[in-house]
Amino acid sequence: MENKPKWCKFVKNQINLLIMKKLCIILFVALMSLVVPAHAQCNLPNGSFENWENIQVEGISGPVEVYFPQEWYTLGGLFAFLLGFDDEINLQQTTDSHSGSYAAWLAPDEANPSADLLAIFACNERPQSFGGFYKFTGAMSGTAEVGVYFGKYNAVQDTLMPVGVGGTTLLPSGQGFNPFSVQIEYISPEIPDSAYVIIQYDSETAVTGDGLIVDDLSFGSGVAVQPAFAPASGYAFTIAPNPASEFITLQGNLPQNAQVIIAGVNGVVLKRIVLGNGNNHTIPLTGLPAGLYFIAVGSAAGNRVTQKLAVMHPQY
Repeated sequence: MENKPKWCKFVKNQINLLIMKKLCIILFVALMSLVVPAHAQCNLPNGSFENWENIQVEGISGPVEVYFPQEWYTLGGLFAFLLGFDDEINLQQTTDSHSGSYAAWLAPDEANPSADLLAIFACNERPQSFGGFYKFTGAMSGTAEVGVYFGKYNAVQDTLMPVGVGGTTLLPSGQGFNPFSVQIEYISPEIPDSAYVIIQYDSETAVTGDGLIVDDLSFGSGVAVQPAFAPASGYAFTIAPNPASEFITLQGNLPQNAQVIIAGVNGVVLKRIVLGNGNNHTIPLTGLPAGLYFIAVGSAAGNRVTQKLAVMHPQY
């Protein structure tokens, strides 16, 4: 494998973090300008991974050609495209499928021990769940995260407003395929106009043959009519500082015995806290890595207010 300058991986990792939010917004807006569903629908494209296509991009170091499942992408391969490093795109087609002829294999190696898979598509329904089948390969030394995100583009604020999230962790379990299911929690009464599904595999000791195979992905039957929490009524809160590092302070007209949930953008709930009475509370951020989160404050009656929270850890 060709040696690459150390700055390549550093730049790629840093910019990936900075552009992920904006990239998703741009892709969502572009998608919605091309695909406007005439009826209520939320169809995950190519969830069986039967259809694949060659994609070629002219990178800085030369042309890059990859074989991708149609309608699916990889964030980890974004800068591989731009820089011309096709050996950093850890996504392969495999005939080791749950059903049909093919499945998607997130296949990292020792140099790049992570891989991801992303789909962005139009959606104007509120599915109750998302699921499919997965299988760990090789030494089964890693873990995987599945995240589902529903949003609605706000043209005035030029941002994607969160509507619903869901997420789960996949762990090795036997040699064959295992089913998984993600329950979707709606944090807004809005009907979404777009959605994304992201699957991330990570391993600190990945070797050739390690990875994760996914197949037959789909949304669960039925559509949630009511949000998990109704719109807020009569209360609000502020967060300070934001961005934060070690703790945040919630201030405002909070409900009695308010419940606080902090979730990642992939929908995985990381903290659940029940506050005491009062309108001023300090919440530690212990264990939260740097990144963007959603923080929701809800009452026992089911009302909820949601805001964005940025966590940053200074380098000394």
